[in-house]
Amino acid sequence: MRTRAVLLWLTLVGCLILGNLAAGLAYWHRAGLAQAVATPSPPELRPQPLPALPVVEEKLPGDVLLVAIDNRFLRAHSNDWVEQLASLQADLDRRLLGGGVQLVDRQQVQAWQPSRPLPPESAVLADADFEGTFARAFQVIEDFGRKARTPDFKTFLIWLDDVNPDRTPRTGSLARPRRWVMLLWHGRPGTSRRLSEVVGDDWIVRFKQDTTGLRSSVHYYARREQD
Repeated sequence: MRTRAVLLWLTLVGCLILGNLAAGLAYWHRAGLAQAVATPSPPELRPQPLPALPVVEEKLPGDVLLVAIDNRFLRAHSNDWVEQLASLQADLDRRLLGGGVQLVDRQQVQAWQPSRPLPPESAVLADADFEGTFARAFQVIEDFGRKARTPDFKTFLIWLDDVNPDRTPRTGSLARPRRWVMLLWHGRPGTSRRLSEVVGDDWIVRFKQDTTGLRSSVHYYARREQD
């Protein structure tokens, strides 16, 4: 009888201990969850991209820009002008923006080299499209203006053609260039009203094919102060 009472007492004590232990574990478990919810997890650390460095465009040296319009007439008589163009490149050398005479067609601008063949003739500028041809040439000149190290460089636009612009239909509007441009024109005798409108009478130089007029004109105006 006494033994049974002792066992019963021990059983009750054990149940009380286990109950308290279970209650304690449940409390600490709930406290841990509450702390986990209340305490935000640290933010994920990710490497930040480095700021982009500013792009510094290298400016082109030189104070003379020679631009030649690539057209049908130039292709037909290219041999007559090779010597003068080659002489100009040799004479001016490092003064030339872009490293040489810039040949402009509908698709590209490239430094003319006597030893290299001309680009495909399909890209030449049309003789009859006066506005389109000169708009293209003026855009090239403006592009070089942004790239040039010398802001007040002298520009010579070479147009070898036998077409009178006054006798071709207008294909659009054409604004005068924003910088000084000397037009070297080998064309038909007489003046051209449309050329005067876009360049100015004082900046048109006519020369003949059988003389060294192209070379001498560039040398003269390259030394002359711009007005």
